[in-house]
Amino acid sequence: MRNTFVAMMITAVTICAAPQRPIAQAQGESSKAKGYQEDGFIAQKLTPLATDVYRPKEWFFWQDNASGDFTWIISKEKLDEANRQFQTGCEIKAFYDVSKKSKKSPLDFATEYLEKSFESQEIKIIQRSKQKAGPLTALTQTIELADEIIATDLYWGDEKQLDVVVVVTRRAPKTEWNASQRLFQKLAKFNLRTVVEGTRDNPRNDDGKNK
Repeated sequence: MRNTFVAMMITAVTICAAPQRPIAQAQGESSKAKGYQEDGFIAQKLTPLATDVYRPKEWFFWQDNASGDFTWIISKEKLDEANRQFQTGCEIKAFYDVSKKSKKSPLDFATEYLEKSFESQEIKIIQRSKQKAGPLTALTQTIELADEIIATDLYWGDEKQLDVVVVVTRRAPKTEWNASQRLFQKLAKFNLRTVVEGTRDNPRNDDGKNK
């Protein structure tokens, strides 16, 4: 099953240049191997998974592991302990065993997640597209609010092979949106396959043996 997933994903989800397209990587190489390290950026591990992104050194990182699901936030602003809202940055969320935990299919879970995210606000949809990616479906939506623009990528499985939903959200003030696109590509350019499959990092002891 995993080999089938990889073969299909490599051709369908590797294009990351345009913000209207899904932005995550499908390849097996990490961002380090791809040469994304630059002055002013540091590698940020999406712990405990075996993938990373690059973030500005002065930006903030927060993560949470609730009921086997994961949330990672990289933001320009320091997050308040009681409120995880930010003005500029990227949030990555991974939900596993979706149908078992939520009693909803991954499609219904993803649809409800998107609807509830902005149900109390007036939004203008700038762009919306959907495409198949093997056993995954990818939907990208960019919306305009009163003072900010938010782009959301949702990936969900077919429940049979992959009972998972991954959500990538980038947001910035309207005046900073266009200038933030290259940065957002770094913040969200993780290994999608690793996150979808929940592949844990496997560090080694000094003697070379796996822990």
